[in-house]
Amino acid sequence: MFYVTYMFAELRRRLGRTILTALGLGIGVGLVVTVTALSNGLDEAQAKILKPLTGVGTDMSVSRPIEFSDSGNGPFGGLSDKEREQLQRENGGGRFGLQNLGNPGEKFSRDTFVSTAQLSMPATDVVKISKIDGVESTAGGLTLNSLHIEGTVPEQQQQPGQLGGPGSGGGGPPRNINATSLSVSGVDQTQKALGAVTPGQIVTGHYFGSGAARQAILNESYASSNGLSVGDTVKLGGKAFTVIGIAETPLGGQSSDVYVKLSQLQQLSDRKGRVNTVYVRADSSDDVTAVSTEIENTIDGASVTTAADLADRVSGTLVDAKNLASKLGGALAIVALLAAFLIASLLTLSSVTKRTREFGTL
Repeated sequence: MFYVTYMFAELRRRLGRTILTALGLGIGVGLVVTVTALSNGLDEAQAKILKPLTGVGTDMSVSRPIEFSDSGNGPFGGLSDKEREQLQRENGGGRFGLQNLGNPGEKFSRDTFVSTAQLSMPATDVVKISKIDGVESTAGGLTLNSLHIEGTVPEQQQQPGQLGGPGSGGGGPPRNINATSLSVSGVDQTQKALGAVTPGQIVTGHYFGSGAARQAILNESYASSNGLSVGDTVKLGGKAFTVIGIAETPLGGQSSDVYVKLSQLQQLSDRKGRVNTVYVRADSSDDVTAVSTEIENTIDGASVTTAADLADRVSGTLVDAKNLASKLGGALAIVALLAAFLIASLLTLSSVTKRTREFGTL
């Protein structure tokens, strides 16, 4: 009991050194605990993120990507004459001249919808796919880029098909013309479980309702960067849409800036009865391979992306990041442990050196 009382008396007598030593030991131990906890937390977070991608799901998407060709038949040599005409008509010919927008000095505003990555297909293909054995449900979708161009027709016209002109400082649009674009997806609201956006992704507001009201759901990042929220309006093709919800992007999913009802986007973009993505859900994961093969045989030029394909694309990067984080966490834990040992050793040696005479007397 005497030794314990003496120990506490000595600790109180040199309170500053006692606090400094305890602080050094505490910092060292805290470093080890913090680094280890962060490493374990990151491992658990990565595992949770990767979990939905580790198994083969029953959802898949069907599209018709444009295959560019270097043949003498032009960049779209693999397309039939009918498909080329359809692609050109849907994208407004791909070019326009400023002289067609009005007289010099007049204000103009132009809205158009383009899709340069994939071909559209008739909506009847959705029905064809739904009749394949092993298919539980299907939903059509349409994803486009909405371009809005406004400004003043310049005094001196440039050549048709070119946006650059005098006073523009080289290529690019003239200074008196502004061009903005955003991605928009049409969603079949009758198939809530399938599509570019589902009710489970809504973080604020609600999903599409029935009726002809022009409603829009915004992606979280787009809404945040543009200061938009539920109740605001966005314009597409010159029409105002009321924002009814904000949606998050699912892991590995392709997001659009704005989601609207499929029929309304088809009408605005002059693509009635056309879709460029078909969302498919198989009866079971065992049917995915057979259904995927049958879809490719049924729809000309179809490309099917399954959950397994998505997992291969996404999980590879996440696994590499997880392995790197684990190695870095282990290295930091070792460094923190060595630092803690060094701090404790230096403080202990310092205390012992200063009190050598006292130890000798005792």
